[in-house]
Amino acid sequence: MEKDRRLIIAGNWKMNKTVAEALDLVKGLKRNLIQVKELDIVVCPPFTALSEVSREIIDSNIRLGAQNMSEQSVGACTGEIAAEFLKEFLVRYVILGHSERRQHQEESNALIARKVAAAHAASLKPIVCVGETLEDREDGKTEAVVEGQLTGSLSGISTGQAKETIIAYEPVWAIGTGKTATSEQAQDVHAFIRSKLESLYDAAVAKQTRIQYGGSVKPVNARELMSQPDIDGALVGGASLDVRSFSDIVNNSIWPPNIMLSLVIGFLTFILVVICAILMVLILVQLPKKDAGAGLAFGGGTAEAIFGAGASTPLAQITKYCAGIFLALALALSALNAYRSNLGDRLLKQEAARQAAKTPTTPATEPAPTEPPTVTPSGTEPETGETGASAEANQPEGEAAETPPKPTPATKPNPNNWFS
Repeated sequence: MEKDRRLIIAGNWKMNKTVAEALDLVKGLKRNLIQVKELDIVVCPPFTALSEVSREIIDSNIRLGAQNMSEQSVGACTGEIAAEFLKEFLVRYVILGHSERRQHQEESNALIARKVAAAHAASLKPIVCVGETLEDREDGKTEAVVEGQLTGSLSGISTGQAKETIIAYEPVWAIGTGKTATSEQAQDVHAFIRSKLESLYDAAVAKQTRIQYGGSVKPVNARELMSQPDIDGALVGGASLDVRSFSDIVNNSIWPPNIMLSLVIGFLTFILVVICAILMVLILVQLPKKDAGAGLAFGGGTAEAIFGAGASTPLAQITKYCAGIFLALALALSALNAYRSNLGDRLLKQEAARQAAKTPTTPATEPAPTEPPTVTPSGTEPETGETGASAEANQPEGEAAETPPKPTPATKPNPNNWFS
């Protein structure tokens, strides 16, 4: 179904993939998903692969995310990663409060809230994870647990920041276990989360905030999950480590009109290939017996015999019809591909317009003009403040102080920052 909120499919690679393996994976994803413009695609590799993966996807429709970050900016925090470090590699998203970190690193809601605030301060979009364990669900505590995590993790977050926050509901009992919440179970919790966002903030926040599902998402269940009204994407774990699997999840998540269009284009392409093969066989069959080379297939005599006005044999007639069908299919495929491309462009423009509408614009202020530094008669540049003022006052009348142009030193690129 078509939704007001743009879908987002993110792959959490966790502690998997060397740099070489990560590059192989994103190259395959770029190849398979190059035409996808209807939703946001995010990959979250390990920290060690961020640099090379960022280089590979910089000109693609795939965005980069990180799996964690520190609530601190810089300082004595051994083993931590600051938001500013992530931005060096054009990271746009960061996963925070994942159930594995809540469990194994004992991250509290208060800590996650500080991380969320730090992410927004650095203009990163946090993906905040919430979800209950199997024991919680069996005890009927799902809503209480999710509400506590949601409220605590968004503590101190403003309304504007909340709109730019992505919530990921991940039932812990369905992560990596092969078990999946039914689409109805997932929808119920997503609707509950949206209602809590409305009570925490307002209806606009609840309507605009994207809520992902993150419990053993696979190609076979992606379409049904994405069809639910309050599910706005997926946080994919193990299935994101395989090119085919993750690509299928993305393609199956696209709203139905484009899916049907892709199926029609695929079917017509198959028919076009079949017609092309039939044409080649028909032409070869009708070639002259002597000197029947490839060149004669397009020579004047052969072309006239096959396609000319005097050609009346059944094979010649079939060849004419096949050629006409081939041309019509080629034109139809060209038009459909152009339509799909324009459709994707329109969706991107609509999303950009929505983002622009949510971001208040401030008029640009012109910098105040600065006076060039003056030079004293002795040739030394005066200090600023009172000393500089007195030196200017002592300038003999009628003599203009010369201000030799100062060469601007060339800025050396930082070798550790390949974006500079």
